[in-house]
Amino acid sequence: MVAYRALYGDTKLWCRPYDMFLDEVNKNGQKYRFELQDIKSVKESDLSSLESEAKQYDEEIAIQNEQEDQDIVEN
Repeated sequence: MVAYRALYGDTKLWCRPYDMFLDEVNKNGQKYRFELQDIKSVKESDLSSLESEAKQYDEEIAIQNEQEDQDIVEN
């Protein structure tokens, strides 16, 4: 499973099976479904916001993991 975030529009988070993510489409001059693009619409401030959101998510996951570990130790 591959998780990725669109770098355009509402920057939604998406998940696809690994094989589908690496799929060849050979459409409109594009060989693979996902290729590195030079997207001018992504602003630096948008990237900073995404980095901040990712950091917050990582911190929340770390807290959840600590709570789960504590629950295991207590039981």
